[in-house]
Amino acid sequence: MIPQNGSIDLKKRSKSSSDVSQTTEVLRPLRDAGIFGSTLRSDVLVLIAGLERTYPRELARILERPISMVQRALEDLERASVIVTRLMGNQREVRLNPDFVVAKELYELLEALLERDRRYRDRLRLAARRRPRRAGKAL
Repeated sequence: MIPQNGSIDLKKRSKSSSDVSQTTEVLRPLRDAGIFGSTLRSDVLVLIAGLERTYPRELARILERPISMVQRALEDLERASVIVTRLMGNQREVRLNPDFVVAKELYELLEALLERDRRYRDRLRLAARRRPRRAGKAL
C-alpha cells in the first residue's frame, strides 16, 4: 500500500485473512502459469528457497515427481545461474545462487509464494525430518 505522500511503508503489518486470501489469488496465476518456465520449475524454486539447501532426490520426494524430471529442471535453472549446486561426496547439494543478478528480489518473490500458498507449506512439512531416527531411539 502506497501512502498519499508517495513514500512506501516497509514495516510489516498484520494481515487479515481476507488480505492473505486476496494476495494468494493474485499470486496463484504466477504459480499456475509457470512464471519460471513451467510449474515444476516454479515448485522447485519455491521449495529450494524454503529449504535453503536441499538435494534432487528430496525435491522429487516432496513434489512426488520422477527424479529425472526434477534433475532436468535443476539443470535448466543451473544453466541460467538461478541456482548453484555442489557435490558433497556422491550427493549433489542445491541452493539458490546468492550471486544471481536479482537474487534478493527472487528470494523475496519465492518467500511470498511460500508464505501465501498453503500447498507449499504442506509440502515443506514433509521435509521437516531430514535425517533418519537413530536405531533404538524412543519415539
